[in-house]
Amino acid sequence: MASFILRRVLLMVPLVLVIVTVTFLLMHAVEGGPFDTDKPLPPGTRQRLKERYGLDKPLVQQYGLYLFRSSSWSSAYPLAWWRGSEASGRIA
Repeated sequence: MASFILRRVLLMVPLVLVIVTVTFLLMHAVEGGPFDTDKPLPPGTRQRLKERYGLDKPLVQQYGLYLFRSSSWSSAYPLAWWRGSEASGRIA
């Protein structure tokens, strides 16, 4: 029984890696980008956004960052800034 569980856990690692890789490649295969909207952004703003989120880096570096952030449950910009504050203070 223990060997069965160990085998399943070891097979899960490459499966998760394949799923993460396919997801990453599909996100880059679609037309458009995350900053394409009805209202066009100025080129300087678009470039700053790409730099902020790492989209100006080569695809291999983006993939490495994607793997690291996925595996460590971290993100480049955590949402911890809103803890302890009221929504009305943020809106006003």
